[in-house]
Amino acid sequence: MNIKRSEKVVVVVGLFATGKTTLVNRIIKMHPDYKVYHTDDFIYYSHNLQTRFLLNKIQLDKPERYIVEGAIAYRLLRSGVLNNEFYPDVVVNCVASDGERQKRYLSPERWNGGRYKGDNKTGLKDFKAFDNQYRKIWTEYLHLPKKREPRIIEYVTEPGYNDDAC
Repeated sequence: MNIKRSEKVVVVVGLFATGKTTLVNRIIKMHPDYKVYHTDDFIYYSHNLQTRFLLNKIQLDKPERYIVEGAIAYRLLRSGVLNNEFYPDVVVNCVASDGERQKRYLSPERWNGGRYKGDNKTGLKDFKAFDNQYRKIWTEYLHLPKKREPRIIEYVTEPGYNDDAC
Protein backbone atom coordinates (compact mmCIF):
# COMPACT_ATOMS: atom_id res chain seq x y z
CA MET A 1 0.00 0.00 0.00
CA ASN A 2 1.29 3.41 -0.87
CA ILE A 3 0.14 6.46 1.06
CA LYS A 4 0.98 9.52 -1.03
CA ARG A 5 2.40 12.72 0.49
CA SER A 6 -0.59 14.61 -0.89
CA GLU A 7 -2.96 12.37 1.10
CA LYS A 8 -3.10 14.20 4.42
CA VAL A 9 -6.15 12.56 6.01
CA VAL A 10 -6.22 8.77 6.20
CA VAL A 11 -8.96 6.69 7.84
CA VAL A 12 -8.34 3.03 8.69
CA VAL A 13 -11.52 1.07 9.38
CA GLY A 14 -12.33 -2.59 9.77
CA LEU A 15 -14.32 -4.91 11.93
CA PHE A 16 -12.87 -6.00 15.26
CA ALA A 17 -9.54 -7.86 15.09
CA THR A 18 -8.92 -7.15 11.40
CA GLY A 19 -5.47 -5.67 12.03
CA LYS A 20 -6.25 -1.95 11.98
CA THR A 21 -3.84 -0.95 14.75
CA THR A 22 -1.11 -3.21 13.41
CA LEU A 23 -1.48 -1.66 9.95
CA VAL A 24 -1.41 1.88 11.36
CA ASN A 25 1.78 1.05 13.28
CA ARG A 26 3.37 -0.09 10.02
CA ILE A 27 2.23 3.07 8.22
CA ILE A 28 3.68 5.25 11.00
CA LYS A 29 7.06 3.55 10.66
CA MET A 30 7.12 4.64 7.03
CA HIS A 31 5.41 8.02 7.58
CA PRO A 32 6.22 9.24 11.13
CA ASP A 33 4.80 12.71 10.45
CA TYR A 34 1.20 11.45 10.73
CA LYS A 35 -0.57 11.97 14.04
CA VAL A 36 -2.77 9.01 15.00
CA TYR A 37 -6.23 9.18 16.56
CA HIS A 38 -7.48 5.84 17.90
CA THR A 39 -11.26 5.76 18.05
CA ASP A 40 -11.04 3.36 21.01
CA ASP A 41 -10.01 6.43 23.04
CA PHE A 42 -13.57 7.73 22.57
CA ILE A 43 -15.61 4.57 23.24
CA TYR A 44 -16.62 5.64 26.73
CA TYR A 45 -18.71 8.50 25.40
CA SER A 46 -22.27 7.95 24.21
CA HIS A 47 -22.61 6.93 20.56
CA ASN A 48 -23.90 10.32 19.46
CA LEU A 49 -20.91 12.08 21.09
CA GLN A 50 -18.04 9.81 20.04
CA THR A 51 -17.53 11.20 16.55
CA ARG A 52 -18.24 14.78 17.71
CA PHE A 53 -15.53 14.62 20.40
CA LEU A 54 -13.12 12.98 17.96
CA LEU A 55 -13.66 15.73 15.38
CA ASN A 56 -13.31 18.38 18.09
CA LYS A 57 -9.99 16.87 19.18
CA ILE A 58 -8.70 16.90 15.61
CA GLN A 59 -9.84 20.51 15.13
CA LEU A 60 -8.09 21.57 18.34
CA ASP A 61 -4.85 19.77 17.46
CA LYS A 62 -4.80 21.04 13.86
CA PRO A 63 -2.44 18.31 12.63
CA GLU A 64 -1.03 18.69 9.14
CA ARG A 65 -1.34 14.95 8.46
CA TYR A 66 -3.29 12.44 10.47
CA ILE A 67 -4.75 8.95 10.61
CA VAL A 68 -8.04 8.05 12.28
CA GLU A 69 -8.08 4.37 13.19
CA GLY A 70 -10.79 2.15 14.59
CA ALA A 71 -14.22 0.67 14.14
CA ILE A 72 -15.96 3.86 15.31
CA ALA A 73 -14.45 5.57 12.27
CA TYR A 74 -17.18 3.90 10.19
CA ARG A 75 -19.66 6.23 11.90
CA LEU A 76 -17.27 9.16 11.51
CA LEU A 77 -17.18 8.60 7.74
CA ARG A 78 -20.95 8.44 7.44
CA SER A 79 -21.72 11.36 9.74
CA GLY A 80 -18.91 13.39 8.19
CA VAL A 81 -20.60 13.20 4.80
CA LEU A 82 -24.13 13.63 6.16
CA ASN A 83 -23.04 16.76 8.05
CA ASN A 84 -20.72 17.93 5.26
CA GLU A 85 -17.75 18.19 7.64
CA PHE A 86 -15.33 15.31 7.13
CA TYR A 87 -13.85 14.09 3.84
CA PRO A 88 -10.68 11.99 4.13
CA ASP A 89 -8.22 11.59 1.28
CA VAL A 90 -7.87 7.83 1.77
CA VAL A 91 -10.00 5.19 3.47
CA VAL A 92 -8.38 1.82 4.14
CA ASN A 93 -10.87 -0.94 4.95
CA CYS A 94 -9.05 -3.81 6.67
CA VAL A 95 -10.61 -7.22 6.08
CA ALA A 96 -9.88 -10.68 7.47
CA SER A 97 -11.80 -13.93 7.63
CA ASP A 98 -13.95 -14.67 10.67
CA GLY A 99 -11.59 -17.51 11.60
CA GLU A 100 -8.52 -15.27 11.50
CA ARG A 101 -10.32 -12.55 13.46
CA GLN A 102 -11.38 -15.02 16.13
CA LYS A 103 -7.84 -16.37 16.41
CA ARG A 104 -6.47 -12.84 16.83
CA TYR A 105 -9.17 -11.80 19.23
CA LEU A 106 -8.69 -14.80 21.51
CA SER A 107 -4.87 -14.60 21.52
CA PRO A 108 -3.31 -14.34 25.00
CA GLU A 109 -1.30 -11.27 23.90
CA ARG A 110 -4.52 -9.32 23.48
CA TRP A 111 -5.88 -10.28 26.90
CA ASN A 112 -2.89 -10.92 29.20
CA GLY A 113 -1.42 -7.49 29.73
CA GLY A 114 -2.89 -6.29 26.47
CA ARG A 115 -5.46 -3.61 25.87
CA TYR A 116 -8.52 -5.68 26.83
CA LYS A 117 -9.64 -6.78 30.26
CA GLY A 118 -12.25 -9.30 31.28
CA ASP A 119 -13.54 -12.48 29.71
CA ASN A 120 -12.45 -12.87 26.10
CA LYS A 121 -15.23 -15.34 25.23
CA THR A 122 -17.97 -12.92 26.35
CA GLY A 123 -16.16 -10.07 24.62
CA LEU A 124 -15.99 -12.02 21.36
CA LYS A 125 -19.77 -12.51 21.42
CA ASP A 126 -20.29 -8.80 22.13
CA PHE A 127 -17.90 -7.71 19.37
CA LYS A 128 -19.48 -10.00 16.79
CA ALA A 129 -22.79 -8.28 17.53
CA PHE A 130 -21.28 -5.07 16.13
CA ASP A 131 -20.27 -6.67 12.80
CA ASN A 132 -23.65 -6.27 11.11
CA GLN A 133 -24.01 -2.72 12.38
CA TYR A 134 -20.62 -1.66 11.00
CA ARG A 135 -21.15 -3.49 7.70
CA LYS A 136 -24.44 -1.62 7.29
CA ILE A 137 -22.82 1.75 8.05
CA TRP A 138 -19.97 1.01 5.60
CA THR A 139 -22.46 0.15 2.84
CA GLU A 140 -24.44 3.31 3.54
CA TYR A 141 -21.25 5.41 3.44
CA LEU A 142 -20.18 3.92 0.11
CA HIS A 143 -23.54 4.87 -1.45
CA LEU A 144 -23.80 8.40 -0.08
CA PRO A 145 -23.23 11.23 -2.57
CA LYS A 146 -20.00 12.91 -1.53
CA LYS A 147 -18.58 16.34 -2.21
CA ARG A 148 -15.21 14.63 -2.63
CA GLU A 149 -14.61 10.88 -3.06
CA PRO A 150 -11.71 9.37 -1.13
CA ARG A 151 -9.37 6.77 -2.53
CA ILE A 152 -10.67 3.52 -1.03
CA ILE A 153 -8.35 0.60 -0.39
CA GLU A 154 -9.64 -2.83 0.58
CA TYR A 155 -6.72 -4.23 2.57
CA VAL A 156 -6.57 -7.97 3.35
CA THR A 157 -4.78 -8.61 6.64
CA GLU A 158 -4.66 -12.41 6.40
CA PRO A 159 -1.25 -14.11 6.75
CA GLY A 160 0.47 -14.18 3.38
CA TYR A 161 -1.32 -11.08 2.06
CA ASN A 162 0.24 -7.62 2.04
CA ASP A 163 3.17 -8.68 4.25
CA ASP A 164 5.21 -5.83 2.74
CA ALA A 165 2.62 -3.23 3.72
CA CYS A 166 3.13 0.48 3.46
